[in-house]
Amino acid sequence: MRIRRFYHYIGSKYALTALSEKRLKIARISELNDPFEFLCVNMRDRTTRGRLVEIKQLLNQQIGIICFSETFRSPVMWAHYGDRHTGLCLGFDVLDGGGVLDVEYTYSRLNVTAQLKPGVSAYDDFGKNLLATKHQHWSYEQESRLICDLNMPDNGLYFEPFSGKMRLKEIFIGFKSDISRDEVERQFGEASNKIKTAFLRPAFGEYEMTVDKRR
Repeated sequence: MRIRRFYHYIGSKYALTALSEKRLKIARISELNDPFEFLCVNMRDRTTRGRLVEIKQLLNQQIGIICFSETFRSPVMWAHYGDRHTGLCLGFDVLDGGGVLDVEYTYSRLNVTAQLKPGVSAYDDFGKNLLATKHQHWSYEQESRLICDLNMPDNGLYFEPFSGKMRLKEIFIGFKSDISRDEVERQFGEASNKIKTAFLRPAFGEYEMTVDKRR
């Protein structure tokens, strides 16, 4: 299996905590910001609608996801998920196939009524379709998702360690951030020299963020 590099945007409020604790919060299905999450199927039929809601509630108790993007350069992602460019973007190496789903973007709801049967799993083909199908409007996120089992909670929240399914390799600091390079590197001690840390700035010729080589 190949290793893929993915990026997770995080606001300044939680960024240093995530680094010091070396873990990311797992998002529950019920916490995701798209009201059509897991409901990408045509739901005009009442039976279909009820079954989908039942499946969503069941899997919400079993699994969660960590949302990644394929790029650290998106100014829109920085605005929406990087606390208006004041947070961080963390680059991870993730094993392809180890629970990673690439989101498919579509204009139409799926018609899969026949597959709404007992025993749907987040790891079978139908469950993966439910977890990784979103409307085309969200395509700017270039999203991939890491499926995580919900194990022991910490104060009601669930986390995935950096040493588990994902390995931290890069840290990009938003161009409006007050977070210093020293603050970031202090979290890792001697291991910090194995992690790339860089500040970003708006590019001069493209609508994207780029590494600020002056800092």
